[in-house]
Amino acid sequence: MDYKKRGGGTIFVHVEARVSQDGRECRTALIDITAQKQAEELLQESEQKFRTLFETMAQGIVIYDQDGKIISANPATESILGLTIDQMQARSLTDLYRRVIHEDGTDFPEETHPSAVALRMRKAMHNVVMGVLSPKTDRFIWLNINAVP
Repeated sequence: MDYKKRGGGTIFVHVEARVSQDGRECRTALIDITAQKQAEELLQESEQKFRTLFETMAQGIVIYDQDGKIISANPATESILGLTIDQMQARSLTDLYRRVIHEDGTDFPEETHPSAVALRMRKAMHNVVMGVLSPKTDRFIWLNINAVP
């Protein structure tokens, strides 16, 4: 419930009411929840800004859980990798591509993938270059990866 304050502005209150045992009285408490409502509004604004950035930026973003399972990826990731989020979530990191390599052409084992290292070591990995063989084009896509736990 919201009320107008004297001099302008709105306060939000939570109303609790209890009827006495004999039914002759009703006790009412008004609890000011204005700060909570303002925090909720700020959180919604922040979520909307994050969602807009996540959905529209050109860089790919992949979010993993602590076990390395893909939780989410933005549209740029789908475009870069040529896979939908459903396809990514249905596979393990090693199953995503037929081949992942270092710049020198040697294999890039899953346990050395920047995301796996960041999760395991609990430290950020920056500017790791890796090539992934695209399932659509059968050519390598070169990625510069930053992984932050």
